[in-house]
Amino acid sequence: MKLNNLTKQKIRLLAYFFAGGFFLFLDQLLKFAFRKDVFSDIYFWNKFLGFEYYKNYGIAFSLPVTSFVSISLSILAFLFFLYFIFLERDKKIRKFFWNNLDVFIIIFFGALSNFFDRVLFYFVIDYIRVYTSVFNIGDIMVVLGAMVLFYRVWRNRE
Repeated sequence: MKLNNLTKQKIRLLAYFFAGGFFLFLDQLLKFAFRKDVFSDIYFWNKFLGFEYYKNYGIAFSLPVTSFVSISLSILAFLFFLYFIFLERDKKIRKFFWNNLDVFIIIFFGALSNFFDRVLFYFVIDYIRVYTSVFNIGDIMVVLGAMVLFYRVWRNRE
């Protein structure tokens, strides 16, 4: 049985939804474990590499803002995402979003995981320490997704 391109595209997008959902679940599970002290801080190389429970009250790179501002910015970002996927009238912009939906799905699930923390606890739980930074799987999803998106835009520039 040969699959047509539309079916292959749907299967691919479904796989990204499952992957995004899996990593969102894994991120939330690890955050729960650190919040409930299932794990204590674990370091593999001094305090440069390991796992450490950290309450991040700021936004990206721990920039200090109030919870109201960070939650509001998150809601605006989600609305922006949904607008461009479903309501944007410009066909070129809409095509760009649909062609890169796989990356946007990964970014969306990473941001959603951190949004849950912000709404429930007024901070984001970070737990992966690398040198002086502490971050989580949601952060990794957002950053890697953005890097892939920037690469694709750079590669396809006219």
